[in-house]
Amino acid sequence: MKENEMIYDIAKAVSPTYAGDYNFDMEVAVKNAFDYAEKFVAEYKRRTAAKTKSKAKGEVAVAQDGYERFREWFNNQVSVTMIPTISKLTDSRKAALKGIFNEYGKEKVELAIRKVLASDFLTMEWGKVSFDWIFKKANFIKILEGNYDNKPDSTQQQSSSRGQHRNPTAYDLAREILGESSDRAGERQPTV
Repeated sequence: MKENEMIYDIAKAVSPTYAGDYNFDMEVAVKNAFDYAEKFVAEYKRRTAAKTKSKAKGEVAVAQDGYERFREWFNNQVSVTMIPTISKLTDSRKAALKGIFNEYGKEKVELAIRKVLASDFLTMEWGKVSFDWIFKKANFIKILEGNYDNKPDSTQQQSSSRGQHRNPTAYDLAREILGESSDRAGERQPTV
C-alpha cells in the first residue's frame, strides 16, 4: 500500500483529477507523472538555454578562462606603472602568450614580468612598453638578458617594491593556460 500512496501523491501533484480517489489506474498515474517530468525538464532546458543566450550577449558575467585571468593579473601588475593595461586578449595575443610560455616556460615568463616591473626605464621613462611589446619574442629575449635592468646607481628600493608579484602568479596562470594541473607532484614553483 505504501507504493500506491507514493504514486497517488505523485499523480495528485501532477493531475488534480486524481485527488481524493485511491481507486485510480496506477499505469495512467505513472504515465502522467513521467509526462509531467518530461515537460518540467523541457521547460528547464528552455530556461537554461535562454540564460546561456543572455550570457553570450554579455548580460551576465562570462566565466573566466586562464587567458582572462592572466589579463587581469597583468593589468594589476602594470597598474602602478606607465605601461598601459589591456582590455582584451585577442587571438594573436593569446597565440603570442602561449608561444612564449611553451618556448621559455613559466619561470622565465614570471622572471621577465618581474624584470619589466623592476625596470625604471620600461615602467616610467620610455613610454613605448605594452603587453604586445613585452610578449614580442625579440623584446622578450632582451628583457630576459637584462638589457633594460636598472643601472647599478639606480635607487634599488623603488624598483624592488614594484617588482614584487601578487597572487596569483604568472606561473600559476601559465599552468592554467597550458592546461596543466595545479597540484602536480614534484614540480617546484619559482620563488620571488
